Amino acid sequence: MTIVTISVMARRRHPDPAKSGMVASSRKAATAAASSGAAVTVGTVASSGKAAIAGTAPSSGTASLARAASGSSARHRGGQAADGASDGRHRRSEATKAILVTAYLELLEQGILAPSVDHIAQRAGVSTRAVFRHFRDREGFLAEVADRQIARLATLAPSLPQGGTSRSQRVREFACRWAVIHETVAPVRRAALQQEACSPTLAKRLAWAHDLLMREAGAVFAPELATLAVAERELRQCMLAAVVSFGIWDQLRRYRGLERDRAEEAVVTALDALLA
Repeated sequence: MTIVTISVMARRRHPDPAKSGMVASSRKAATAAASSGAAVTVGTVASSGKAAIAGTAPSSGTASLARAASGSSARHRGGQAADGASDGRHRRSEATKAILVTAYLELLEQGILAPSVDHIAQRAGVSTRAVFRHFRDREGFLAEVADRQIARLATLAPSLPQGGTSRSQRVREFACRWAVIHETVAPVRRAALQQEACSPTLAKRLAWAHDLLMREAGAVFAPELATLAVAERELRQCMLAAVVSFGIWDQLRRYRGLERDRAEEAVVTALDALLA
C-alpha cells in the first residue's frame, strides 16, 4: 500500500522544557477524552463562557462553525459499532488520531511548518505504522487536522457582536474576535498557506474561512452597509473583511512587529475609517 507522507521535515527548534510538560499533559487529556467517548479538541483549553463561532461550515451554506464542530464530533463517533469490543477499538483509534493531530499541531507551533510522518509519530510517541493505519493518505490526515481546528476555535473565540449595540462597540468586538482567532491559528494557517496549492482539502478549508469572515463582516455591519447602493455595499463588505483578514493581521504582527494590542487597535482604526 502506497502512503503519501505529510511533507519533508523543516527546520527544528529546541522545545521549551516547560512547554514539554504541557505537551505531555495535553496528549494524556486527548487520550482520556477520546477513550471516554467525549468529543476531542486540540490545543489550549479556553476559559468558560466563550461562545461558539458563527458562520457556514464547509458542507453547508447555513450551519455555524459550532455546528461544524458538532458535525465533526459526530463523524468521529459515527463508525462505532453496537458491541463493546468494536466500540472499544473505535475509541482507541480516535484516541490515537487525537494524539497524532495534537503532535502535528505542536510541531507547527514550534515553527516546524512541514513535519514528516516520522517526526509526527516520534512526537506522538507512536510508530510510523500507526499513522498509516489510521489515515488513508495525506489528505485524510489534513482533513482530520482541519476538523479538530474547527472544534478548537468553536471553544476559544469570543462571541459575534450582536445587533442593537453601538457601531464603535461592534467594531471593537469584531476586531477582538478575529484577533483571538488569528493568534490561535497563526502557525497552522502559515503551514496551510504553504501547502494550499497541492492540497484540495486545505484549499477548500481556507476558502471556507475567507467566506466565513466575509459573511460575518456583512452581518455585524449590516446597519451601515444597508445605507449604501448595492455595488458600493458589496465593495465595502469586501474591504471590511480584508482589513480583518489573516493576511493583514500577519503583516501587522509578524512583519511590522506590532504587539497584539497595537495590531488590534490598527484594525479598529481601519474599520472605523471604512464605516465613517
